[in-house]
Order: sequence, then C-alpha cells, then structure tokens
Amino acid sequence: MSFGLLQDGINALSEKKGPTYDPNDFTFHVAEASTTELERVRDALEKALSQRREVDPVKTRQRLEHIKQQVEDPGDVPLSIEHLELFQGYLGRVDPVPEGLGELHHSLTTQVEGMLRTHPLANMSRSGDRDRSGEEGAILRVPMGRRRQTMSILLLNFFTGPFIIIGGFLLFCSCITYGWYLFGLYCLYIFCDNKVFGAPSSIHRASAWWRGAAIFRHARDYFPVRYAKRDNDVKIDPSKNYLFAYHPHGVMSFGAQIGATSFSGMESMFPGLKLFLQTLNINFFLPVMREHMMRLGVGDASAPTLMKMLRSPGTSVMLVTGGAKESMYAHPRDARVVLKTRQGFVRIAIRTGAALVPVWGFGENNLYENLAVHSSTIRRWQRRIQRAITFTPVLVAGRGVFTYHGGLMPRRRPITVVIGAPIPVGEAEEQPSQERVDQIHAKYLHAVQELYYLYRDIYDPKANDIEFV
Repeated sequence: MSFGLLQDGINALSEKKGPTYDPNDFTFHVAEASTTELERVRDALEKALSQRREVDPVKTRQRLEHIKQQVEDPGDVPLSIEHLELFQGYLGRVDPVPEGLGELHHSLTTQVEGMLRTHPLANMSRSGDRDRSGEEGAILRVPMGRRRQTMSILLLNFFTGPFIIIGGFLLFCSCITYGWYLFGLYCLYIFCDNKVFGAPSSIHRASAWWRGAAIFRHARDYFPVRYAKRDNDVKIDPSKNYLFAYHPHGVMSFGAQIGATSFSGMESMFPGLKLFLQTLNINFFLPVMREHMMRLGVGDASAPTLMKMLRSPGTSVMLVTGGAKESMYAHPRDARVVLKTRQGFVRIAIRTGAALVPVWGFGENNLYENLAVHSSTIRRWQRRIQRAITFTPVLVAGRGVFTYHGGLMPRRRPITVVIGAPIPVGEAEEQPSQERVDQIHAKYLHAVQELYYLYRDIYDPKANDIEFV
C-alpha cells in the first residue's frame, strides 16, 4: 500500500475531536483509537483502494494497446525481464476485464507469460534489491553480464563524482613530478575553453564513438532503462525544434542520462531527431567530468544556450526542469515535481516556437531512499547550499557493490521513460505575454498529469498521486 493511501486513513482518524495527532506516528493513533475511529480509518482506506482499482475501459484499452505495441515491436532495445514482469503484473490486476477487451487481454497475458518463461534471465539469480525480495544468496550466483553492469554504474556514478575526481587529481599532483604544474595547465585550459567556446560547443564535440561505448549499454541494462512512446500517434518532425521536459529529476536523472547515449532507442523511434541533454553550467568546470559530458553532446542548461540551440533548424533539447530543488524530493513511490510556478522553460519554448514534449521517467525516484525527506531542517540547509552553488548534496541510501542494504549505488529497479505527445506553442514570440505563458503552462501541466496517470498503473503501480510543488 502506498503512503498516499495510508495518509487518507490517517487524515480520517485525525478529524476526531480532542487531542491533535501526529500524522507521522500512525502506531500511536492505532494504540489510542477507539473501535469507531479504527472503523473510520478502515473505511477511508477501502475507499481509496477501490478508487485505485476501478477499471476505466478507455484507459485500459490504451494500456493494453501500449503493452501490445511494446511486446510486438520492442525496437532496438530488447524487452527486459523486469519490464515483462511489469506487464504481467498489470495484466493480472485488470479485474474485471472490460467488455470487448477479453480477447486482447487473454492473448497478451499468454504472450507475456511465454516470453517470461523463455527469457535468458528466467532461471538466473538476480540482485536482492529488486523489491526487497531477500535474495541474499544471489550475490554469489549473479551471472557475469550483470557484474559488468554493476561495474559500469560504479564507474559512471562513483568515479565521476566531483569529490572523487578532485581527490584523484590531488593524489596525482602529490605523486607525479611537475604534477601541480600539469594540473594548473589543465585548469587554465578549462577556464579558457569555457570562456572562448562555452558549453554550446558540446554539440560540435559530441563523439559518436563515446555515445556508443559499451559502458553505457551495460549501464542501461543495469536498472534497466527503457524508452517508450505514449502511443503510435506521437510524431516528431526531425526538421523542427522540440523541448523535451523530463520528470522527475530523481537523485541522478539516470533515465535522462541514458537518453544522451546511443542506447536509449530514441534513434529508431524518431529517425533523424537530433536531441541533446542539457545540464548545469557548473558541471563544465569539473575536470574529466566535463570531457565525458561534452563527448556525449551534453550542453549548458542556461537560457541563452537553450535559445541558441532551439533556434537552430532541426535541433532539440532535453531538460530536467525540476533541477536541484526537485532532487531533494526524490523518494521511492513519491511523485512530487517542481512545476507549479516554474515557467522559464515554457517561456523559452514560446520565444523559439519549439513544441513542448512531456517526458516521465517511471521508477526514477525508486532508486534511492531519501534520508532527509521528512526533515524540514535538513531541507532548509539543502536549499541554502543549492542557492549558493546551484546544486545540493542529497542524503540518500541505496545499495553497495557487494551488499543490498546500504550504500551509494542505485538500486536495480526498472526505469521506463515514456515520451508524451508534443504540445505546439504556436508562432515564436520574442516577448510573450504572461497570459500566453500561463495558458501554455496550464496546458503542459494537464499533459503531464494525463501522461502520469495513464501509465502509472503499468510502470509504477505503487506510486503516490502526482503533486506539483
């Protein structure tokens, strides 16, 4: 049961007259509650659960058609066993099956079950952090391919961190003759390169070889990450400009990162699309990390850079709009996104005439537990740090390399990036009115909600309702 459903019951209990109850201490409520109050909680929970179980014939048909398309035409990225299990779980929850969908539901159930039985990983051990499955002994039996995936994430996630990089350079400078001079020259090169060429030059420095390096294929398969269209009606004209807005940020935005490589499947879904991920400008001052990002074609997320790129014919960008602030809300099953008052990306889309494309990474928030999610004090300090240096450290717990409980590695949980239908913004307007910005922004919020609620029951069924903050 999700926290959102439990909260409904707590709220019902809290309505009683008398002492004020702490909503975070549900055990206390149960201990102190009378039979009548507990019945009220039960009724509230049953009502919330029944609402989640209601079968909408229209949405069910759309979901079944989506699963059919994924199963019959998976594209360049083979269907993972984790995604087949998600399909199987959803098909099992469709009860009763709406009239007219019985044959489709039965055929899909049979097909998915057959694919699960014959999948290469069907009889192999998998890590014990999937859903707290407790496969502790799996660590001794995990196949070599999954070992390579873990090593790829370790290299990309840990050894590209700013503190590790800086520490490595300090060790290098201390141990190598003239190391400090070499490091100084490299820092001078970074400063001059950013001043003269700037982050937009990342587009021209993108390396097809690096974008297609095997390390990114292993990283994709670690979770795994899968890209999918909302439906077959989603059309992208490669000669036009699009601003893909990715939600939620999560801790590391792994789904968006895979989109910057050649292994997302976007090239086959949208032939000819030139899409470049954008990130904070401060990342281009980090040694080694900047070279890695620039070879992927990752660029600066500042307004001038976005404007320049979206005014280039056939160039599109992907932007994680929630930024560092949204990363502080990342927590399993939560769906809080910073969008209520964030309109800068909408204004840029209107000024350039680029269509807005909502993108939701289902499972992005499930990779780490946020240790500070309920601490307002820590949140305030994170916000102060974020305002000072544009990003903030997030206190999280994931898994380790050799253990499934505690560590800084992300958990092996599937991420499904669903691409929504483009939202046209009309003719480009250099100085759009606030009324027009509000209108497009409201339309975009509605599209994000629609996308989320349409596919949540397939790809993240335990997630809470979406919340704009």
